[in-house]
Amino acid sequence: MFGTTKVEGIAFDATQNEGLYETLGAINVSRREAQRKNIQVLFAIDFKELSKNGVKIEREDRLTPFDKAVHNAVATLWVAGHQEGKNFNEFLTPRIIFQLLSGNTNESREIGPEIRKAILRSIDKMRNTEISIDNSEEAQKFGYEKLKYKSSLLPSERIEGVRINGNEVLDCIHILRKPPLFDYADIKNQVGSVDIKTLKVPIKNTCENIELKEYLLMRILSIKNSKSNLSPTIRYSTVYDYLRIHAATPKALAKKKEKVRKNILTLLDAWISTGFITSYAEDKEGRTRAKVTIKV
Repeated sequence: MFGTTKVEGIAFDATQNEGLYETLGAINVSRREAQRKNIQVLFAIDFKELSKNGVKIEREDRLTPFDKAVHNAVATLWVAGHQEGKNFNEFLTPRIIFQLLSGNTNESREIGPEIRKAILRSIDKMRNTEISIDNSEEAQKFGYEKLKYKSSLLPSERIEGVRINGNEVLDCIHILRKPPLFDYADIKNQVGSVDIKTLKVPIKNTCENIELKEYLLMRILSIKNSKSNLSPTIRYSTVYDYLRIHAATPKALAKKKEKVRKNILTLLDAWISTGFITSYAEDKEGRTRAKVTIKV
């Protein structure tokens, strides 16, 4: 499941979220027919608690697309475990989260040490990140449920010695409630979903590839949405910026970008074979492959 709200999209996009840190910002969420109304949701991200709790973010000090992927995996597991009065999936592990991110549910898939650390680091970051959200203006305009929230982005705790499926596990993550940004998406009925098989694709599930897969899925879901005005054409430069691609030399940077481009095509080919999309076509600008147009 994916929250498809504009607020969530900006919150986890390092190219757009800088202005939201420690300052309550206004995000215009007007519908197309009401653009001139400038209807705003107030939102802010606060990292002050990170330093207080001794949490060190080794790689980045902003919420990232990988955090978004982990956040959505946790939300998906929570919702699946709490349907029809059930009370499951409150206790998770990095391996369980990785199983979902990699599209594997019926097989026991080992998790590498790097991705395991990345998931735990992401969970710690989001647990210690305070967000503020107030949709009062939007709720009044469109008749939504009102949501005013100020607390953890991912309400959770880390505990040890919990037994899951009869086995005692380390690094257990206790999810205390449905993630609040997913609550907000539910209120607006802006939740997208894909068959978990769509996540099982022939590229390695590194942090960067998980980010790429999530980005493309979100774009395709928007293209499929008749109410969305998002273009079916994706510029590769936009993807490179979103993934924060960088390298020490121009040659190394070009090599990394080419690898990302090839992974995009691999993903699209896989999704054609499953019927998730119909086709795609690359377009050049001069001699450079600059963008891809997707037909759903």
